[in-house]
Amino acid sequence: MWRENYFIFLNQTLLPMRRHLTPRACCLIGLTLFGLANPTQAASEQWKDTQGNSFRAEPVESLGPLALFRTSRNAGRMLAWKYLAPAVCVRFYERTRHKPVRAGDWAQARGVLSLEMAGKVSRVRGEELVPAGLKDRPEPEFFILFFANHGIGKSWEMLGHSIGPFNQLQQAYPGQVEGLYYGMWHSPAEHRNMAVSMKLPWLVADFGDERRLATITEFAPRVIGRHTAWS
Repeated sequence: MWRENYFIFLNQTLLPMRRHLTPRACCLIGLTLFGLANPTQAASEQWKDTQGNSFRAEPVESLGPLALFRTSRNAGRMLAWKYLAPAVCVRFYERTRHKPVRAGDWAQARGVLSLEMAGKVSRVRGEELVPAGLKDRPEPEFFILFFANHGIGKSWEMLGHSIGPFNQLQQAYPGQVEGLYYGMWHSPAEHRNMAVSMKLPWLVADFGDERRLATITEFAPRVIGRHTAWS
């Protein structure tokens, strides 16, 4: 069945780190983590923490007290710096220090999600959906993806409960956080109705272009019989 309260909090540099979050948890993570918008060019290599655990991963970036790694296309790992030896911390820095910063204007964005969304998203304006103007807005550092279905009550509940925490994040970190509503298994009219009825403050994926949002679609749930699975 459809997973209750299904949304994902993504840093563009750590796309594989999927999350099932309550609105409160989403807000807490948003206020704690701070990331940059572009993927690193570091290669996957062997790492070891102070507990003796070894793993192969690509170093992604430093977010405050955490070191972020990409272990595969669909998986990620976070480690507190205290669990990495000084020499390993220096090595992590050397591998990631040339990563480009996010663009000051979304039109010059280089982040994977930012590039995919260009020309494929709208915003709610009154009772209509209008093309979202992204030019002259900073490229976001984090995206919150909201997967919802018009016919599922819990989807409506999830969207409604998320508006407050989302607005708090945007107020606390202007220009750094953006959201996207991605409709699942309903008609174009239902897609529009859900966005407009809820007066969603975040971006709305254009229904006909959703499958062209390839990276985002990869995180979308799919239903097999009575169970929910992920691509």
